[in-house]
Amino acid sequence: MLLGAAPSLAGDASVTAPIGTRNLSPLYMSMGVPRLQEAFASPTGRWDLDLVTHWASHAVQEEAQGRFLELDGETRRYDLRARWQASQRLKLTINIPYVEHTGGQLDGLIDGWHAFWGLPDGPRDIQRQDRLNYEYVPGSVLNLSGDASGLGDVELDAQYTLFSNHSEGKGSALSAFGLYKFDSGELDDLTGSGDGALAVGLRWSRSGCLLGSLTCHAQAGYAQVAPLPIDESADDDALYGAIGVAWSISQSLALIGQLEAQSAVYEQQPLAASDAPVWGTLGLRWRVNEHWLVDGSFTEDLAVGASPDVSFQLGLRWVP
Repeated sequence: MLLGAAPSLAGDASVTAPIGTRNLSPLYMSMGVPRLQEAFASPTGRWDLDLVTHWASHAVQEEAQGRFLELDGETRRYDLRARWQASQRLKLTINIPYVEHTGGQLDGLIDGWHAFWGLPDGPRDIQRQDRLNYEYVPGSVLNLSGDASGLGDVELDAQYTLFSNHSEGKGSALSAFGLYKFDSGELDDLTGSGDGALAVGLRWSRSGCLLGSLTCHAQAGYAQVAPLPIDESADDDALYGAIGVAWSISQSLALIGQLEAQSAVYEQQPLAASDAPVWGTLGLRWRVNEHWLVDGSFTEDLAVGASPDVSFQLGLRWVP
């Protein structure tokens, strides 16, 4: 078993690492489901920082069994993440989010995109543009019609390398991890879920997979999630998984695609009208120089209503 080759990761692994996407639906955002990360270790003592800006537009309107659900608005989330390779095997990550819910400005752009391609517009046809209304009737904590913002639920991730044979830009790694989500956000403002949550799982990464210029990532596990307290029959645990592929166009540029999913937790209608959340992401990352990387991406819901209609991400990362 080898745990070396970390110096070579300072280049390729940073460029081809997964994009930090999330399901920003107010119903799922603060549950505590981990986002996809690479399994590779870094040099001992190394730390890095990244900031990911997420911008999502919601358009859901469902009614069933005397209950009404509407999600109409936008969510912006800023994730500041610091990672430290504490030892040869142990990597610690803390993520500090700031969350904003607003009426936003994306409705006109999305309506125009749908019209140009002849795509269905769903409830956007009847929802007023640039309005914020998160509502679930009968009365519940999901009742937000004015702008809200604040600190979200802080996350602490501990990753332990089980196996690594990465050398000269080739090879794989397998890691186990645990993540705890604190209840630092506010339930009333929907910046948090009002409860802590614990997740465990495995991460696998391989450089030079399939075609020689591809890097593959996979993640799967179990989470004791913290759903919003709006459904007394909701599950408090979930399975989740994700896969990602990065194509190295050059040493400083990579095209990245990801597919992520988790099991549904709400059982009441219309909360359960959608299938389990599944979302896909396509993005591009560029290493600007030795220390800075930037990426841009967009995410589409593949299970309509269980994740935002569309999300955009902009990432900025510093590496030593």
